[in-house]
Amino acid sequence: MTTNTLDNVMELAISLEQRRAAAMVSGDIDDFAVMLSHNLSYVHSSGLYDSRESLLQKLRDGIILYRRAEATVESAMALGANAFMARGTLELDARVGSAERQMQSIYLVVWLREGGAWRLVGHQTTSQPPQEKTIAS
Repeated sequence: MTTNTLDNVMELAISLEQRRAAAMVSGDIDDFAVMLSHNLSYVHSSGLYDSRESLLQKLRDGIILYRRAEATVESAMALGANAFMARGTLELDARVGSAERQMQSIYLVVWLREGGAWRLVGHQTTSQPPQEKTIAS
């Protein structure tokens, strides 16, 4: 699939993000690992950083356990023919350490074509701000 038009980039971003979310929840760490670049920078909504290796180790050790992940891609932009970034919202139910968490986040990801396969090279989430409440008059 080429990434020369926004339509193709959006379609690709949705496909990859849905696959990533499914792999996170399924617990198939090997399938998830295939999607990650060895140069991955993964920043959680808490501000904590993981490399590819440290993220995978936390998943293997059960420090992070994703129970539900729903990603919605809102925009995507090609960064040449072999990379793109996408932005969207992410709803997660997870156990982090011993704490059960429900998170609503905004995220930005960067995908790079490496060796003919698309791999996640950058990930940043931040907590979604609360929706403003309007006062009916």
